[in-house]
Amino acid sequence: GVPVVVGPDSPASAATVWATAGRRIAASLTEAGASFVIDAGRLRAGGPLDHVVDVADLVVVFLRPVAEDVVAVTHRLPPNRASGPPVALVTVGRGPYDEADLAAELDVGAVAALPSDPRAAETLAGRGGSARTLGRSALARAAGDLAGRVAARTSPVAARAETVT
Repeated sequence: GVPVVVGPDSPASAATVWATAGRRIAASLTEAGASFVIDAGRLRAGGPLDHVVDVADLVVVFLRPVAEDVVAVTHRLPPNRASGPPVALVTVGRGPYDEADLAAELDVGAVAALPSDPRAAETLAGRGGSARTLGRSALARAAGDLAGRVAARTSPVAARAETVT
């Protein structure tokens, strides 16, 4: 498995944690030399997550493919995309835009699309359902595919292969 750093459940708490400990967390993760998944909450240019984003191998941004979210994301993407880590996009649910079009428009890489699956999401949140039902859900299948794609883009073996070719 991959270690996961889960962010606080409120935006105010997340902002406080990242503002006060973001630099130390980034340094610790860099020293560990391992892969981590960090639930960093909402990005914003010049925000408290910059220290973590700067040392990331990949930044994955989730959004609903609707105009409101697309506009918000344009203001929140890391400003140093040309020199910083690659940014990949994951759409959640259906909307008028698909992930490939959004990735091209926002100048980021497309990774995947996740279905809107409220029932599976409720099960993941511990509010009913069974592991068996969750395992057969569209969300679990798509999340497994997403995990594989992210791992392929961030693994040391993939990085070496990209460097050699």
